[in-house]
Amino acid sequence: MRLTVMDVDQPIEGPTVAQVQRAVREAGGRGVVLESAEGHYLRAAREGEGPLILEYRDGSPARHFATYDYRLADPGTTEVLVDVFTSYLNQDQRWRTMVEWHPLDLPDGGEPRARQRRVWPIWVALALVLVALVVAYLIS
Repeated sequence: MRLTVMDVDQPIEGPTVAQVQRAVREAGGRGVVLESAEGHYLRAAREGEGPLILEYRDGSPARHFATYDYRLADPGTTEVLVDVFTSYLNQDQRWRTMVEWHPLDLPDGGEPRARQRRVWPIWVALALVLVALVVAYLIS
């Protein structure tokens, strides 16, 4: 395994659990990558004040996934992330079920970006229900 913290000069070969946990907790806005083999890695990064992106790749671009886990939305919440990275380091496979993974879209020649969930139909449906309730209230 190799641990890389973005904007830090040297990656750590064969990191310990303590080194990985410290790197994840102290990364802040920088990215953290734990690579088990070429093209096999777990990566977490935050762009500015944006949401944290946690992704893994299992070799090929077709095996590239990300999570939308709400527990990662708060910049102050790192324990889920620490647990996922620790499990990946230990190669115990629990990390695969600690969060819900979704395939990434890979734009032509671009960086992977997480496939956004289509939530607008839910909001439209809720708005229609709200309008119907208001109209029913006004009529009665």
